[in-house]
Amino acid sequence: MGHSLMRRCLQCKEYTLQDTCPRCGGQAKPNRPAKFSPEDNYGEYRRKLKRLDQAETKAEADAKAADDERKVTWGKKAQ
Repeated sequence: MGHSLMRRCLQCKEYTLQDTCPRCGGQAKPNRPAKFSPEDNYGEYRRKLKRLDQAETKAEADAKAADDERKVTWGKKAQ
């Protein structure tokens, strides 16, 4: 999943998705991740999202491989 898109203004502590705060115009930095909790209330949703993302990536790779296979015939590219 990578880095979070959520940012927090250093001056007014407002949350935003932009690099600058829409409220005060201050600089917004990426928010740090949530603290670990053994009672992870949103863990189920994060894992589902991760599996969905991995399945979509695999499906895209499979589709590209199938498309490439159709283009190549007996070692020659189709015209």
